[in-house]
Amino acid sequence: MLRKLFLNRQALHYLNRAAFHGARSKNGNAVGYRIALEKVALTFNRRPDDSGLKELDSLEKRLNDEPIGKYDIKRQIYWLRAKVLERTGELDKALQAYDRVLEILNKHNAYNYYALTRTYNRRGEVFIKREQYDKAESDLTSALNYAKILKNDIFLKSIYQNLAIASLALEDQQAHARYNKNLQEYTRQVENKEQEAINTLFSVISEIQNKEQRALQEKWQNYRYVIWTGFTLLFLLCLGILGRSYWRRKRYKEILNFLEVGKNVQAIKKDPAPQKGKGIVIPEEREKLLLKKLKNFENSTKFTSQEMSLAVLAGHLDTNTKYLSEIIKRHYHDNFSTFINKLRIQFIIKKLKTDPNYRHYKISYLAEKSGFSTHSSFSTVFKSIVGISPGKFIALLKKENQQPHKST
Repeated sequence: MLRKLFLNRQALHYLNRAAFHGARSKNGNAVGYRIALEKVALTFNRRPDDSGLKELDSLEKRLNDEPIGKYDIKRQIYWLRAKVLERTGELDKALQAYDRVLEILNKHNAYNYYALTRTYNRRGEVFIKREQYDKAESDLTSALNYAKILKNDIFLKSIYQNLAIASLALEDQQAHARYNKNLQEYTRQVENKEQEAINTLFSVISEIQNKEQRALQEKWQNYRYVIWTGFTLLFLLCLGILGRSYWRRKRYKEILNFLEVGKNVQAIKKDPAPQKGKGIVIPEEREKLLLKKLKNFENSTKFTSQEMSLAVLAGHLDTNTKYLSEIIKRHYHDNFSTFINKLRIQFIIKKLKTDPNYRHYKISYLAEKSGFSTHSSFSTVFKSIVGISPGKFIALLKKENQQPHKST
């Protein structure tokens, strides 16, 4: 879960702890393979290229000599390989890997509805990328049937989203309307659950980190106590040996002066920083750090992901939804939805101005490219921000670019 939220450092920490405890269990080999697979996935999460394929090949080669959990782990290797190939654009090879996953499932574990749902859904997405919408609809329908058995809202949301895209491409307006309605319903449910889960996870992680910090502080306090006790005993011993000599008095005065200076330094206290405005109080350093992270987020294209929500972004920035919402409101004078929508519209406007090819794309493609789930929501937001519809804006751009040619 931490990997899916891009909390890579925390994910690696718990994977290493799992590896330590897993090595002592009876199923140490199987656990070791699963942890190795998670680390490959984590590597790919940080660096989305084909560097993880060699590690997967190595794992598969080692697995041939290990009968324990062979088919299940092998299925996961093919699954992860398919995802890597899909991300790197090798769609034919990705489909072949997904086919191997289905072969293993049908042969050894035909009732693993979770894996079947996930695999058919991913295959459907690959077919959409290849513009084979008929095949995409077939696989997505299979995924939908399994997802209904599982009653998994996240799967249902993803599948309905893909079915809406495929039906729109097939010009099946009735089906598109039905799928889009279901998509909106499950999107609301998933966002509410994600926000609750993110807040809970953030609280748990904060509590664990606070406990570890308190334990470390107590440890250092004990060390300091021992050290200061030793120094005190040594000092008293030196006083007894040196007696009342001049050098002892001089040294004693120096120590008193040093201690007095230390007390004066400790007595200096800084005035507390004034609180900014009303509402949620956020520490100044925390606020500066979050603003810096938000600026980096604006300079990226992560806001074009349709999965982006207040909860997901809060997890990505290592904060909670209340802090993030307050920062956006305080510095951008917008709520989260408006903030994200403005970034998406600015992104697609820049594409339209700098890349002439975008002016010939369908509005539905522009909507998907900028992170909107539907054509209608994209058009509504675009008009509310720019003042005109996307179609009129593109027409104006084309007309503006044609004028210099006519004058020449």
